[in-house]
Order: sequence, then structure tokens, then C-alpha cells
Amino acid sequence: MRICKPFFRCGGQSAGCGFRFLSLLATVLWLGAAVHLRAQDQEPAPAELFQLAAELEAAEQWAEAAEVYAELLELVPDSQRATVSLGVCLYNDGQVVPAIPTLQDGIALDEYTWWAEKGLYNLAAAQQELGQDDAAFEAIDALSVTFPDSPYYAQAEVIAAQIDGVPTVDAEVAAFDAFTAFYDYRDALREDDGAEAAVCMELLEAVTAEHPGSGAAYRALESIGFLHARNKRSAEYLAAFEQILDEVAEAWPQSRLVANAKLQKAGAFFETLMLPGDYLALVPPEEWEQARALCEEVIQLEQASPLQIARAKLMIIETCHWQQCFAQALEGAQAYIEEYDPAQFRQEVATAHQIAGEVLHIQRQHEAAMVHFQWIIDEYPIDEEIWPGLHNLARAYYWVFSILYLTRAPLDQVLDAGYTVLENFPGTSSAELVQNALEFIEERGWPIP
Repeated sequence: MRICKPFFRCGGQSAGCGFRFLSLLATVLWLGAAVHLRAQDQEPAPAELFQLAAELEAAEQWAEAAEVYAELLELVPDSQRATVSLGVCLYNDGQVVPAIPTLQDGIALDEYTWWAEKGLYNLAAAQQELGQDDAAFEAIDALSVTFPDSPYYAQAEVIAAQIDGVPTVDAEVAAFDAFTAFYDYRDALREDDGAEAAVCMELLEAVTAEHPGSGAAYRALESIGFLHARNKRSAEYLAAFEQILDEVAEAWPQSRLVANAKLQKAGAFFETLMLPGDYLALVPPEEWEQARALCEEVIQLEQASPLQIARAKLMIIETCHWQQCFAQALEGAQAYIEEYDPAQFRQEVATAHQIAGEVLHIQRQHEAAMVHFQWIIDEYPIDEEIWPGLHNLARAYYWVFSILYLTRAPLDQVLDAGYTVLENFPGTSSAELVQNALEFIEERGWPIP
């Protein structure tokens, strides 16, 4: 019979159990589950209404499209896509005055997204049309700082030239080139098949070659980095974001692109440190400190988004866990849980609970650990993974089983927890460990002497 001895202590750092802490860093999860880092259609339902509104926009039936977006906002009031799109339609329909507050509301929902870019450009255009030149320049400046790689910033430079009363020809040519490159980038993303994505990769590389130095080229390089991460090519993943930083960190220091590149560089660097199981202890302390320093750079960026900052802080906590600085990891995880609202940062807070629970389990504080694992189980349906592609939910259920086992809970509770893992997470390391333990119970009886 196979007995996994590390089961009887915490398997969190043990190669013997086939467990190490599988974090969100191990997958392409920082800004999206796939290469569609800048996906324009990330909001879910009601898909049919969004499709109808988009078709009306394409036909330049602005008033009709606005009505559909208004209907959507009754169903999903916090939809940035619907809010910004409503403002755009109002502006294009000649309803400039109501378009402005609508666009401002949409931008305020999240200042770091594609919809914010589009909203800022249309806001500047609407304000210019009403003679609000200073306000228009504020919107253009926001684009220049946060989204210098955006085709909408290039288009906004035409507005700036018009306000300044200078010829617009050069700005118009630059905007045309920027959108041409961006459309090539968008077409490349459409070829992502969710797997190896060889065609997508080839087209993204073509964008970087055919439009060097353009915003679209850097967005393509960003997506190339994400594809490398998804395909487990850590060195190439790291190189892509290092290239972005080498070429534009000085020119665009407060941009979303640079903030993300710093965060991704930290994640990619962590990936190079991820040795199997107990071999993590061989990573020199100075390399862990370097990884944390990269995260601190993101946290200090003025233009880093709240999500980027939250994930940079979480990475710092995770490195402490990997480095086996358990007291520091636990303190950080507990502070994180206090700081962040799970309604806004659900995955991140769940990960902090996982870290806290595992550390407490290591310290044999089983009752306290159970509180954290139970939080995860209560928050996530059993068929909804915390980070798609990983098995953190399975781990939470496994640790509940492990705690019941180690504390010699009544046999029916132990078996119920074990069968829950086996039935819902077959083929995982968690299921294998549970199976080993149940075989051991069958052989030795319960409670085990």
C-alpha cells in the first residue's frame, strides 16, 4: 500500500506529497485568463443586447444603440462597457451635453481599461465641441500619462492640434498609422485558440515587426509575454516584459503598460525561482528579496491600478510563504484579509485565506486554519475554481480533510470530507493524498493508533 508520509505533516512545501503552493503567478491570471489582456468584451451578460447595440453602432444608428445601452444599464448598472458606450452614442447622436457626464461616470468605474481609453477620447472630443478646451486637455493629458500606447491617444492629438490652432495633418497621419497597427493587433488576438496559439503568436510577432515603436507593437509584445507564460516558457515570458521596460519605462513611466510590465516581470522572475518542493529552500534569500523589490516598485507607481497594487502585495506575501518565512507570510496574509474587500478582490482575498490557512496548519493551529479554509469553501461553489487552471479549491477541501484526520475527528466526518475530494477533484494531487490516507485508515482502523 502507498503511504504518503508528508500527509502526516503539512505538505505545503513537500516534494514528497507532490504539493507546493500553486499561486496565481503560475498562470496567466494577472489581468485575464488568456492572452486577451486588453479584451474589449470582458463583461458577461446580457450578450444578446450587447451584440445588438454593437450592430446598431456599426450601422451608425446612434440613437437606437443608445436606447439599447440604456436598457443594459438597467440590467447591469455598473457595466463600464455599457456606460461608456452610451456616452459615445449620445455624443455621436449630437447629444453632447448629456454625453459628458455619462462618459465621466463610465471612466470613473475603472480608469485603467480599454473602455477608459475610449471614454477619455470621446470626452475630450465632446468637451472641445462645447468650447471646454481646458477640460478637453485634461482628458488628453490623462490619456498621455496612462495610455500613451493607445490609438485613442494618437487620435486625441488631432483634437489637441485643433485647439492649439496648428495644422493637424501630421497628427491625423499618426492617428491613422496607430489605428492601422491596432487593428492588426486586434486581428492577431482573434486567432488565439486557447491552447498553443501558434498562429496568434506569429501574427503578434508580425505586429511588432511591421509597426516597430508603436503602441500596438508594445501591446502585442505584452500579449506575447502572456502567451509564453500560458505555455510555460518562463524565460521568454520574462524577456518580453523586460523588453517593454527597457524600451519605454523611461518614456512612459506612469503608464498602464509599464505598471503591468513591472508586475509581470515580478511574476516571471518568480517563475524562474519555482523549484520543485523542498528545493525551494535552495533559492538564495537575496533572490526572494529581489522579487519582492520588483513588487514594491509596482506598489509605489502613482498610476498603478488598485488591482495591480493588490496583486503586487499578494505576491510579496506568497514569496514569504515559498521562502518558508511563515510568521511573515501569516502576518501579511492576515493584514491583507483585513485590508481588502472580498466583494472587489474575491480571488486575491481567497488566496490570502489559503496562505493563512496553510501556515496555521504548518504551525499545528488546526482550529484557526480551519476558519480560513472554511471561508474559501463557503465563498466558492465546488464547481468554481478560484483561479481557473489551478486546483486551489481542491487544496482547500484537502486541508479540511487533513485537519479532521490529524485531530482524529469522528470517522464519518473524515470519510465525508475525503469522499468530497475524491468525487469532485479526481485526478488531482489532493485526491491522490486522500486516497492514500483512506487506504491507510482501512488497513489500520480508526482512530489510527
